[in-house]
Amino acid sequence: MAAAELALSVLNLDLVRLIPCYLPNPDYKQTVTASPEQRLQMLTLATAAQPKLLIDELELQRRQTSYTIDTLTRLRSRFSEAALVFVLGMDSFNSLPGWHRWQELLELTHFLILSRPGYCMDPATASACGLDQRQVSGAAELFKSNAGKILLLESLAVDVSSSMLRGKISQGESLAGLIDDRVLEYIKVQGLYQNPAAY
Repeated sequence: MAAAELALSVLNLDLVRLIPCYLPNPDYKQTVTASPEQRLQMLTLATAAQPKLLIDELELQRRQTSYTIDTLTRLRSRFSEAALVFVLGMDSFNSLPGWHRWQELLELTHFLILSRPGYCMDPATASACGLDQRQVSGAAELFKSNAGKILLLESLAVDVSSSMLRGKISQGESLAGLIDDRVLEYIKVQGLYQNPAAY
């Protein structure tokens, strides 16, 4: 939520689309303990008070393994003239060269990369994606084209990851201030993320 709201603010966007996946790529997500329907419900609860965060069920409707290239291709066909910006954390971006058809992604979208404390750009990833030629310094420069640029922000002050949160839940630790109260109650009622060995 912090990442989505930061993107809204920094880029002065009308909305951010949140796209829950149906089935994560098994190469990167070995354990899936919440169903697509449960993850959709948690996202619905978390975004209820933020009208500029739109849940897009594109990947859920496809009902197969989610690959970013497929999703962005569909979004590009739907919004052919728009500038698309894919928002992701530095840890995810560092794994980009291992993604399915990753070289094609920058033909479809810009990247907004948010860095949490303790994370930095992997030099090999920076070289592979041509960061020197693609990096821009702000939103105005980013939106001069529809795709192909990278904006790096190091202002995501909350050091929170999904695996860390799931681990805290499985250990019975407090999540005060980290997860929306309605989402946390849903997690408790549904009995999600209770296996410590998974995290």
